[in-house]
Amino acid sequence: MYRRILAAAAAAISALLPLHASADSYPSKPISLVVGFAAGGGSDVLTRAFAKYLNAEIGVPIVVENRPGADSLLASQAIKNAKPDGYTIYLATSTHAVNPSLFSEAKFKVRDDVTPISMIGEAPVAIAIAPMLPTRTLQEFIDYAKAHGGQLNYGTSASNT
Repeated sequence: MYRRILAAAAAAISALLPLHASADSYPSKPISLVVGFAAGGGSDVLTRAFAKYLNAEIGVPIVVENRPGADSLLASQAIKNAKPDGYTIYLATSTHAVNPSLFSEAKFKVRDDVTPISMIGEAPVAIAIAPMLPTRTLQEFIDYAKAHGGQLNYGTSASNT
């Protein structure tokens, strides 16, 4: 399944990246693939796997550029300012869509400043409840949480939490 998602995304990117107006064929030089998080994290691992696959498909080096900081705001800003020639692409996460509504520092417009090309994955979320709580179903937990407001904690690996 993972290979099929990567193959579909690589095909979509190969077909949809803008072509040069010049006589040069695209791509004729390395492509920068920007990710808004540090090396070694989940987004970086996915980006590097995708870069390897994309390189094999289109035959030019794909250079992963980690631009961590400010919950990917730095990467989003770099993409906004990049020359729109198809040689800088962005593996955006949900933070790219959420950040403009959370941070006044986000000086980009999600719908205007980038052109989406393909979705390459999704991340499911699961709810795990401590066994000491007297709940066994999601609805029981919701009712319990409403009745005990302020007494429960929640943890997630998602951004902005």
